[in-house]
Amino acid sequence: MVARIRLAVLVGCCALGATSCGLDEIVRKTFPQNLPVTFYIDEAFTEDEREEIIAAMEDWNVKASERLQDRQIALIFGGLVQHTDFVYPLFVDGAHVVYKIYEPVPDIEWIRSNYDYDVAGYATKGDVLILCYIIFPESIVSRDVWTAYLKDVRRIAVHEFGHNLGLSHFDNVPGVMNLHSDFAELTQNDLDAFCTLYECEF
Repeated sequence: MVARIRLAVLVGCCALGATSCGLDEIVRKTFPQNLPVTFYIDEAFTEDEREEIIAAMEDWNVKASERLQDRQIALIFGGLVQHTDFVYPLFVDGAHVVYKIYEPVPDIEWIRSNYDYDVAGYATKGDVLILCYIIFPESIVSRDVWTAYLKDVRRIAVHEFGHNLGLSHFDNVPGVMNLHSDFAELTQNDLDAFCTLYECEF
């Protein structure tokens, strides 16, 4: 693993049926990252889930790099990391990891308690959490159910990568970063928000 030195800033979440942003409204921060950001993926994700997370990275890379002056990519897949039970200090260890949370744990429940809606993902300047136990279907009765679940994984991943890159929620236009939208791919509104933080060519 890489050295873990950077302090995290609490910046965002992805919700199911969100009506307001709770803690986000208090800690709404925007900041650019030093691009590209290398992310490692928790090995606990299935191959299908990993493919959706990597596809979310690629969505950011393809669409953001078209606008960056040096055509730089935004996110790099650094490989898999061994699963560890998530505890809050992992947010401040300096590495960038997408964690699979497949059961409630105290530190995750504390995060969720700060919101008045059902948080399904979370991000800081360091890490991304996907709360699979929130979105996983009660039973996989068909391929369609599994496909719908994987779409949720991708939707949450692309949203949380947006937070990691510095984007806040917006409510007035459609997009991945709009809590009330159901987009799984970036829109022009998301990229406009990205370009308020990074030097873009239009």
